[in-house]
Amino acid sequence: MRTKTDTATRFMTKINKTPSGCWEWIAATDRDGYGVFNYPTSTSSPKRANRASYDYFYGGIPQGEQVLHKCDNPPCVNPTHLYLGDTQQNANDREDRNRNHKKNKTHCPQGHPFDTTHNTSRGRGKLRRCSICTKASQKKADAKRRAAKKTATKQGESNE
Repeated sequence: MRTKTDTATRFMTKINKTPSGCWEWIAATDRDGYGVFNYPTSTSSPKRANRASYDYFYGGIPQGEQVLHKCDNPPCVNPTHLYLGDTQQNANDREDRNRNHKKNKTHCPQGHPFDTTHNTSRGRGKLRRCSICTKASQKKADAKRRAAKKTATKQGESNE
């Protein structure tokens, strides 16, 4: 079984201390860029390295709390750059620091601009959809439906 000292040694070998003061995680990361660390807990499942760092240096994370970054650097695990907050604080922080990547998008994947005439918020909540692409998709679906109806009608006539 790993001891707390073994875990700390293992943890510290996976960081790179940068001139900015960030301790950047150089081992495995998740798709969002946060470090992943096998930290011995009751569940013994991997957790984000920033949570492991906060837990190790400050002793525990209350239920429902998130570990937030002062430095806006997801791989950073420097305990002085980390603080606790709830989901709303995390969302407010993201908006205040202009890190909402979907809100900052100016064009749809096909290159059409999102503006007042080419932006809808129908469907699932505030999901942004391009009205040009939506209309093209609807047109294609309508044409397919008409063709299927026409084929069904022709087959019905030939069976008589």
